[in-house]
Amino acid sequence: MNENFEQRQTAAVQSIKRHQFGVLIIGSILISLFLVYVALSLYASSGTLQLDLSRPGYAEARREVTRESEVFKGFSASGPIDTEVLDDFQTMYQQKAKEAASVEAFGGDVLSDHSLQLDR
Repeated sequence: MNENFEQRQTAAVQSIKRHQFGVLIIGSILISLFLVYVALSLYASSGTLQLDLSRPGYAEARREVTRESEVFKGFSASGPIDTEVLDDFQTMYQQKAKEAASVEAFGGDVLSDHSLQLDR
């Protein structure tokens, strides 16, 4: 009786070892499908879906989006630090602070086209 049990156990172990690679492939596919499902549900529930202009239904909206002629150059990370450079930084900072102050951060209008600068 004990020999019969060991033979069945050995046969079961051999069967598992024989199908181990297939189980690995099927398991990895199932895990990847689950992760894709989670990512797409987060994409839809977070509101990013409404902002995505690359979707086929927004071809007209893509045509309306125009690039600004003036590109914000930013502030150089290298170079000398003198009063002229600091004054340039201060004016750029005040300009961007005015633009940011026009949007109330905790209001309901944070994701509007104006606050996201999509209306330009």
